[in-house]
Amino acid sequence: MSTLTLDAVMNIPNILTRFVPKFDTLFLSVNETETASLKETDHPLGWLLTVLQKEKADKDTLRNTLLEVGSYLETLDETKAQQRRKAFIYLVLLILNRRPVSEHKELLTLLDKHAHDLEVENMAKSILDIRYEQGEERGETRAKREAIIKLLELKFDNVPVSVRQKINRIRDLSRLNSLFEKAATIDSLDDFDE
Repeated sequence: MSTLTLDAVMNIPNILTRFVPKFDTLFLSVNETETASLKETDHPLGWLLTVLQKEKADKDTLRNTLLEVGSYLETLDETKAQQRRKAFIYLVLLILNRRPVSEHKELLTLLDKHAHDLEVENMAKSILDIRYEQGEERGETRAKREAIIKLLELKFDNVPVSVRQKINRIRDLSRLNSLFEKAATIDSLDDFDE
């Protein structure tokens, strides 16, 4: 823990230094904190941090930690149902984003045993579907931008860099579709206003 004082950054006469407030900076290094300390308050966040400590550990170590945290989350009563749900979402995201694909099925199945009503595997599938759709949409917009630029190059040979940059900044697929149609029908680049 470090202490920051204003007299360290300002030139204050010694006689006034006793009036300068001191602030302590608290930094929690999850990996350097004892696991028991994280669980001490018995709050779901502390338990989740124990999984974060093991995110890079071998599969068996992570598996054991997930079993322990899953068992803890099962004990939460109805008043903490929202925290429990968010905790399982976090664990699913951690597995999908931090662990090898070859481990996903086993680790998600393990979580599902502790989250009976939440259907963890369906949750993971939904997350992956959304990711796929977003990737597919990004690919479609990228392809449409490239098609517009290619069409303009075929029609007018030299397409200014400024026009290319404006087209490449457009993220809306319907707008890109309109621009593609416009690019196909114009007779001059001056008529093409992005």
